Amino acid sequence: MSVASMAEQEMKWFQEAKDSGDLDKQRKENAAYQLGDDVVLAIPKDSFLRRDSRQVVFYGRMFLDMWVRKMTPSMGIMLALLDGQRSLGDISAMLQEEVGGSKELNDYKVRSVLAQVDVLTSEHRKVINRKREPDATIRVYNPRDFFIPAEQVRLSDYLEKPVGMLWMPTSVCQTDCAYCYATRRPIAREDMLSDQRVRELFDEAAEIGIRKINVDGGDVFCRPGVIDLLAYADSLELQCDISTKAYVSKDMAKAIYDAGIRLIQIGFDAPFPDLFDKVVGAKGAFHRTIETIRNCTDAGVTCRTNSIIIQETAPHIEELMELLYTLPLRDMKVATAFRSLHRHRDGLLLTEPMKEQLRKKIEKLQQKHPDGKIKFECRSDYMSMTPQAKQSSFENFPRCGIGQEVIIIAPDGRVVMCEQSPHGDEYVVGNLKEQSIMDVWSGEEMTRFKFIDRSQFEGTVCYDCEDFKNCFHGKGGCFIMTVKAYGTRFGPHPACPKAPSYASPID
Repeated sequence: MSVASMAEQEMKWFQEAKDSGDLDKQRKENAAYQLGDDVVLAIPKDSFLRRDSRQVVFYGRMFLDMWVRKMTPSMGIMLALLDGQRSLGDISAMLQEEVGGSKELNDYKVRSVLAQVDVLTSEHRKVINRKREPDATIRVYNPRDFFIPAEQVRLSDYLEKPVGMLWMPTSVCQTDCAYCYATRRPIAREDMLSDQRVRELFDEAAEIGIRKINVDGGDVFCRPGVIDLLAYADSLELQCDISTKAYVSKDMAKAIYDAGIRLIQIGFDAPFPDLFDKVVGAKGAFHRTIETIRNCTDAGVTCRTNSIIIQETAPHIEELMELLYTLPLRDMKVATAFRSLHRHRDGLLLTEPMKEQLRKKIEKLQQKHPDGKIKFECRSDYMSMTPQAKQSSFENFPRCGIGQEVIIIAPDGRVVMCEQSPHGDEYVVGNLKEQSIMDVWSGEEMTRFKFIDRSQFEGTVCYDCEDFKNCFHGKGGCFIMTVKAYGTRFGPHPACPKAPSYASPID
């Protein structure tokens, strides 16, 4: 289709949408359509544009997470025009000159891209208003870098290169938490990735466009020399996010700050010393954790807490939050414990009625402290839900991201598809001692794991199911949930209405 005929088709479509009232509805529902021509936007330092061979990826860093948008080349080009100098009116005029169409149409097209990537309605900042933040560090891209021939364009959830990394520096912890879901696999020091190999992987990560490393494990500070590795990552502009229960001294806190770490998450599960120490399995941990928070804060490292709630601690949520409000914290996350592949006992996880009661208590606490510091995350345990709840949950189950955006690396270099995954051969898709990140990412083993074959489900309800493709290729399945329920990844999600009973789930 020629540029002229495309512009003609766009104008016809635009007029039809305008006459039907659809445009007015969109403009009311999304603030991007209400931006004036004089607004100057820019891409901030924590947002990135990258070209895959057939699509453009817009992604950004959040603490312990990322946001990712896959888009067409034209959308990528539009975002690349946000250079902190051009106004939205300037960009609209450029479009009008290049492809024609009315000013109204091109104004709409510019704002439509901003609306589609959710730049204003999301809590995660994706672009900035240059006039409001004139001194902010921004990223400037060449729009021509995102031109892709139309016949080559194909939007896909599976990126040709990862944008994030989860690295487990060690399998060792200073605590032994009752609810732990980490793979308990002893690894000899000589079998772990060497410091030199870790640096090489960080180099490759930065080169291919990874901008964030979630440091998980094991506890990061149980690996000797890890702070030097974190400093090296920072020198490559790789953001390292850390969650820890280790004790941090004043000197160590200063070293963490010097390594470029400005925010860490610290586990804090109960308001009383004896109960806290019991839950985390380490005597004296309560007082050491409070001291860690104060040491980090004094060094300039901001802290947030993560409180994992089990049956024994749920009745004390009010006392816990009131204690946390006496500490110098950015915010406090509260999350319900979930079933572990590696350890579980009856009476540990909250029942659904208990979760509802906890939710009501959290709501009251949020009303009492309306500063937005209290965050709440409640995970479903499909093995204890009613059939009705399972049905609703399954219908709304989010797409699993296995192998889509993040590469997950065990302490000895094994690559697995989920942080909760066992590390046995069945679940390993590569080893970074011998392979590069891209060798694993594009390799046959990861491809087979991502694009699972129906034949592997012979003898299960999935084999003949008409929704197989949607479940395992559309939503991506959730093999960890299946393993927890049946001891194998070749079966239905436990919330599926067709799933068999699992009276004796894996403990």
